[in-house]
Amino acid sequence: MRGCARMRPWLNSGFKVRDWLDSLSDSDYKRVDEVCGMLAEKATSLDGPWSDHLDV
Repeated sequence: MRGCARMRPWLNSGFKVRDWLDSLSDSDYKRVDEVCGMLAEKATSLDGPWSDHLDV
């Protein structure tokens, strides 16, 4: 199981998420990790297109 600190909440969220993360290629996993990190750091200050679909 790959992992890093910012992915830990997702890894603990259930088997479906963990299985999905395990199925990713190394490059896809890296991209998911980068986006999760960005969301963790800037969640409330992201502009579009990252937040265009959200109802706030």
